[in-house]
Amino acid sequence: MISDDRTFRSALEALSPIAQRQLAAQFAAAVLPLSGDTRLQAAITTAARSDCSVAELARLAMMLRGVVVESYSSCGSECDWHAQAGHFAARAALACVQPHAGRSQAWEAAMAARMARTSAAIAAGAGTDASRDEAQQQYRLFAELQGR
Repeated sequence: MISDDRTFRSALEALSPIAQRQLAAQFAAAVLPLSGDTRLQAAITTAARSDCSVAELARLAMMLRGVVVESYSSCGSECDWHAQAGHFAARAALACVQPHAGRSQAWEAAMAARMARTSAAIAAGAGTDASRDEAQQQYRLFAELQGR
């Protein structure tokens, strides 16, 4: 089982584009409850399908770019950590549907999901182990994908 980010990132980058997108959708789905924006669910559900079209993904990417901008502006200058968690959840969803030339969609979604979890932990006054815990969960999801 993977236990460090260097190995994790290499393994993600070796996945097919469809597998990367589907795993990215799982990472984004894990932090979906941190966002109150209902548009994210549809994007994540579509990204998880193996038969979604390039046109569907492009339409969702355009919509989600708007969601990311909206969520960023709602964080405020004093940084509302709950809103920040929602912003990073939106970024994770965007990573699922937006092709990343030369980069891994799954890696981008994983990092955004970790930031969402960390922001939520800060908002709750919890420790900063949230990112490490999210990473461990991501390693397990990847292992499950490999086991199929």
